[in-house]
Amino acid sequence: MLKQTLSAITAALNTHLQQSLNNAEDLAVLSGIVNIDGSSAVAAQNKILITQVHVASDLKLRNTRPIGFGPQDMANLGLNLKQRILCSAAFYNENYADGLELLELAMQFFHDSPILTIPAGEGKPEIKLEIVAADLSPAELQRQWMVLGSRYLPSAAYDVIVVG
Repeated sequence: MLKQTLSAITAALNTHLQQSLNNAEDLAVLSGIVNIDGSSAVAAQNKILITQVHVASDLKLRNTRPIGFGPQDMANLGLNLKQRILCSAAFYNENYADGLELLELAMQFFHDSPILTIPAGEGKPEIKLEIVAADLSPAELQRQWMVLGSRYLPSAAYDVIVVG
């Protein structure tokens, strides 16, 4: 489900950016920021990066189950994950301002489209995702980039929650 949700988010963002800018190029890529050896994972510069930075079980559904909802019913719920993603502008030097513009368009997309539906297919059910801006303090943002092992890039963090 991780690949499926992040790929769908990246594809939807690309469609929005292409329509907004009248450009056929994919401007958003699903990518890590650094490789395990510390080198840059971004093969192509001048892109918006969609990176998963955290994943956890979404306990809200499991903690609010109805009376009479037994263990088998819980197993049938499937794996409900909450993901934190980072939308970063990997634009350098003279393209920095263009990166800020694309990041703003991406942020507007997530604001205007807080629910993303992934259609059913290949034996998988339809999935609805809620995409909510994560409010990170400057200290949390600094820790996030330290954990990633990278220098700061202009970015926005979002929580992605399966809602149906």
